[in-house]
Amino acid sequence: MEIKSEISNLTSNFLIKNYGIKVEKIEIQNTKKDFTGDVTVVLFPFFKLINKDEISEFGKILGSYLIKNSAQYY
Repeated sequence: MEIKSEISNLTSNFLIKNYGIKVEKIEIQNTKKDFTGDVTVVLFPFFKLINKDEISEFGKILGSYLIKNSAQYY
């Protein structure tokens, strides 16, 4: 499976499992040269759907979930 597709599926599962949110599209882009990494999950569309107190930690929690559940890529 292509990595972007796998990340999209895992992100969708994460949102459903942890926030009860089902989204139609998860945007994944190539990471800008100024940052470390290969791909970036665009998180801004989810911020309006989650508790404002959780926004600062949301990316870290999602990142940990992705690493834990897609270990075959590391």
